[in-house]
Amino acid sequence: MKKNSTKWMSVFTKFLLVMIIPFMVLSCKKDEETKPEPTPPPTPTTGQVSGQATLQVGVSGELSNAKVSLYQSLEDWRYNKPFKSNAVQGSGANVTFTISNINPGVYYLDIWKDLNNDGYWSNGDLIGVYIKDGWGEPNSEPTPFQVSAGETVNTSIRVFIYQGY
Repeated sequence: MKKNSTKWMSVFTKFLLVMIIPFMVLSCKKDEETKPEPTPPPTPTTGQVSGQATLQVGVSGELSNAKVSLYQSLEDWRYNKPFKSNAVQGSGANVTFTISNINPGVYYLDIWKDLNNDGYWSNGDLIGVYIKDGWGEPNSEPTPFQVSAGETVNTSIRVFIYQGY
């Protein structure tokens, strides 16, 4: 009887080996092929405004150190209460600017070089406002524009010499 049980054990062992080894190999291979899914990039929550400012044709001046400002309402613009401001980049009659990390919403934009540093628009200061589909005139109010998350709003502003309009 011992002989039969040994034979049976041998057959049973071979059966287990035949079943277990492929299962282990397939399981290991499956683990090697399984890769974690990449993390998707974060969804942008802010936008930005960028553009250029150019002195009006025929006007000489220097726009370096001018300030570009973003306002949340027309009233804030009228009372010079900017939401965000940055210095322009460059020098001469043409400069560029960027204001980043802006929450989605409606804004107004201007550029101003306060030549006498009095904190007010004064005769001789260099001033420009964003006007949709145009360059604006010296006495124009800015046009509102929409900033959306993940968007860059590109603008162009013509700068005038302020003459107490």
